Amino acid sequence: LKGRGVTTVEVGVQSLDDSVLRTAQRGHSSADAVKAVALLKERGFKSGLHLMAGLPGEGPGGFAETVIRAVALRPDTVRIHPTLVLRDTPLADRFRGGEYLPLGMAEAVDLCKKALRAFTAAGISVIRLGLQTTPALEEPGSVVAGPFHPAFRTLVETALFLEMATALLEAARADDDLGLSAKTGTSPQGVQFSVCPADLSNLCGYRRVNVAVLKSRFSVGEIRVVSDPALPRLALVLAA
Repeated sequence: LKGRGVTTVEVGVQSLDDSVLRTAQRGHSSADAVKAVALLKERGFKSGLHLMAGLPGEGPGGFAETVIRAVALRPDTVRIHPTLVLRDTPLADRFRGGEYLPLGMAEAVDLCKKALRAFTAAGISVIRLGLQTTPALEEPGSVVAGPFHPAFRTLVETALFLEMATALLEAARADDDLGLSAKTGTSPQGVQFSVCPADLSNLCGYRRVNVAVLKSRFSVGEIRVVSDPALPRLALVLAA
């Protein structure tokens, strides 16, 4: 690969739980994945990991533990998507036989939101969220079950921004800052959030649903959203 000018290698890790890997018949162990990433780093390659949430046999907290271990590997990039049940696959047979239940959309968004937050905090770029849409996937019946959405990343980032905005407003209210009364939570003059231009729609949400939720939850008269090119992606600043 070095001789061919390759600079980055992505590893199909999927999970770092050996029982999940065996159930999914991946044919490799978590130790194999760890060794692969170490070898790539030793040889000077950039490394990427591909992870899947909701694989068969993944219990509560299983994907979160995989994320923790993946962060510790310090890859350069990560791709994440929830497991889908595709037509004409063994997993489709297991689903129809009641042996496998895929993640619901809300659960998939929540798991991937937490993963995105963890990787971003560690300075690791999540370059894809959700399975890439293809003509084959869009054919009727191709996706038998599972949380498939053509704009899955948008769903995840919108949920993350609502969480971050809520945390900032709760902190401001607790500190009696920005005119947010600790007793009533109201702010007659309103508040302002700043984000980078690419995140404007994610903060506001589809049809400004995030803004509506925040105004109702905190009894804020006005919420202004402005773009700041100096801010990085997934950063949020609250000001009076």
